[in-house]
Amino acid sequence: MGVFLRKLKHQFLPRKEFIIKAKHTSLEWLGSPNGGFYMDVKALKANDFVLSFGVGTDISFDLELIEKTQCKVFGFDPTPKSIDWIKGQTLNSHYSFLPYGIALETGQVRFFLPKNKNHVSGSLMPMDYVDTHTAVDVPVKSMQDVLKDVDAKKVKGVKMDIEGAEYSVMPSVLFALPNLKIIAVEIHERFVEGGVAKTRKMIAELQEYGFELAAISDSLEELTFIKA
Repeated sequence: MGVFLRKLKHQFLPRKEFIIKAKHTSLEWLGSPNGGFYMDVKALKANDFVLSFGVGTDISFDLELIEKTQCKVFGFDPTPKSIDWIKGQTLNSHYSFLPYGIALETGQVRFFLPKNKNHVSGSLMPMDYVDTHTAVDVPVKSMQDVLKDVDAKKVKGVKMDIEGAEYSVMPSVLFALPNLKIIAVEIHERFVEGGVAKTRKMIAELQEYGFELAAISDSLEELTFIKA
């Protein structure tokens, strides 16, 4: 565990319930134990938009968020297994799936598949758990081009589980979505070089845009930020 995450554990985990109950009374865990995040359901209204980047084969978070708020969720994932899995699901009318990922630039990129063939999550980055000799080309779009498919003014929430790419794309998300109220992101610092510094920089960027860290999961990897 990195120094920064140990510091987070010391500062936030003992106070997690206090933060949830006293500061953000409507924060609650949504989704499965391994695929969920803390969310402030009262921050979202019916028909607000939430962008969910990286869904794999677990949309329990997205569906529970819809159930709690009646918002509209747009799921994004370029993973071949995810796309095939989504095709077999009966989706809520408030859920839309777009079969591409988010990146700094629009185009086709090499996507490394997981070493374990039973797993879904690959990465655009050469992580320890992917096979760098097994890759496929997948479509990605910049945040600017994502917003050609989704009305930016209606986007009030973002969830990101994008296997290390969160560090590079977060600034473009913050810049393009001025009406954001809540951001949930899974950090992957243990898989990327200089991960601790990148996490620290990302949190500083979020703070510059007025977001405060409101909750952190027991794994220390799912962080939820709310606009102060």
